[in-house]
Amino acid sequence: MRIAHFGHSCILVELHGRKILFDPGTFAHGFEGITGLDAIAVTHQHPDHIDPNRIEALIAANPQARLFSDPQTADQRGGSWEAVHAGNVIDLDGLRITGGGGRHAVIHPDIPVIDNTVFQLGTPDDPAQLVHPGDSLWVPP
Repeated sequence: MRIAHFGHSCILVELHGRKILFDPGTFAHGFEGITGLDAIAVTHQHPDHIDPNRIEALIAANPQARLFSDPQTADQRGGSWEAVHAGNVIDLDGLRITGGGGRHAVIHPDIPVIDNTVFQLGTPDDPAQLVHPGDSLWVPP
């Protein structure tokens, strides 16, 4: 496993021959030129996890990449975005991606709680080799 950190919650994970970029948001820098991604995964819709000004260029540079996100972000973005619900299992050419969590941690009682998908990466025998929680307080089983 290789992990590169681009600031805040943006990480590039290389695991079992696959490359996934997580949460390319406004506080992250240096991910813009990455190509050869198998997937781009976004935990939730806040701009510090998906930068609306840079996401389209990243997708254009990685046309083969699958696009995964929480259900609300997938609905908002439309197109090729795949909603990953808690309990969903995706096979990305041998890499197992399991959705977990479901809701963003409470920031303040007056701020609405939104969807937040926790992404677990691994294999059928070891499904949680890496867990990216976004802004969830959920702990994988």
